[in-house]
Order: sequence, then structure tokens, then C-alpha cells
Amino acid sequence: MKLPMKIVWALVGVFIIIALTQIDFSAEEKKEKVEKPKEKIVEKAFHTDNLSTFVTALRTAKLDDDLNSNAKITIFAPSDSAFASLPDGKFAELMEASNKEELKRILSYHVVAGNVTTSDLKNGQVLQTIDGEMIQVSLADEGAKVNGTKLVKTNIEASNGVIHVIDKVMMPSPKANKEQASLRN
Repeated sequence: MKLPMKIVWALVGVFIIIALTQIDFSAEEKKEKVEKPKEKIVEKAFHTDNLSTFVTALRTAKLDDDLNSNAKITIFAPSDSAFASLPDGKFAELMEASNKEELKRILSYHVVAGNVTTSDLKNGQVLQTIDGEMIQVSLADEGAKVNGTKLVKTNIEASNGVIHVIDKVMMPSPKANKEQASLRN
């Protein structure tokens, strides 16, 4: 029995429509709909476990508004336990109003311009902090470090940058030494 060509083409069309409805085109749509983080970096730090002391220090130093700008930044944020490991009384001393500038300087030493993820880090790389000091990256089997401080949680994305949690509070070079060095040059 021979079917008329109109019926054959109609059946072919139906099979094509059925086949097309079974194909998952959503993979491409999903790529386009990947949501970018909506929280600014300080808000993201606030909602990240083990960074409450860091956020409190940022707010005390009045750095929170500066860091929540639209400029892309990377923060190497000391964990709560990193602050707890400071010498006795050091954190309380830094939180005093009379030490606001020192606190600001220490916290600024943990911030670099740009969105630096762990895949961007290279062994021996030197990054300039927003206060003009340099910190050095080292990569080893046990993970990435900045100035010998281990990155314990990485690539926490915010709308204006990225946070890496570190296990120690990094201290910038003493201010007196910087001033003396600039006088010698």
C-alpha cells in the first residue's frame, strides 16, 4: 500500500516536532541565567561564617563604605580565630577610638585592587595592597598562602569582588620603618 506524499510529509513533520520537543535546549539558557552575586563585599563577609570579627573591625575603622564601592577588590579576610590568636589585649587595643588609624592601616593591608581569584594567583606573585604595601603569594601542595598566611576558604564571590579567608592577621611593616626608609632615599 502506497501512501500519498502529503501524508508522508505530514508524518515526517510530526516526527520532527516530537523529536524537537525532546531535545533539552535549557543548557544554553542556564548559562545565560547564571546569577551574579548581589551582595557587596562587606555584606558578603557579614554573611560568611567565621568573619564577624573582621566585619566588626571594618565598621570600627569606617572602611565598610569604602570597600562597598563599585570598584573591584579582593579581600584576604582574617578569620575570627585569626583575630583570637593575636597577643592578649591587642584586638581590644586596636578597637579603641584612639587607634582607628592603625586599625585602618592593618585592615587595608588585607585588601588589593581587582578581582583576584585563586586561579589568578601565581607562585612568587607580588600584589599591591590598597595602602601601597606589597604582599607575596606562594603556592604549594598544601594550598595557597599570602605572606605565609594560609588561605583556608577561597573565592567567596561578591558583586564588587572576592573574599579569601586566611588563618592569621597579616601585619604591615611598622610605620616608623617606612618613614625612615623614605628619608634615606
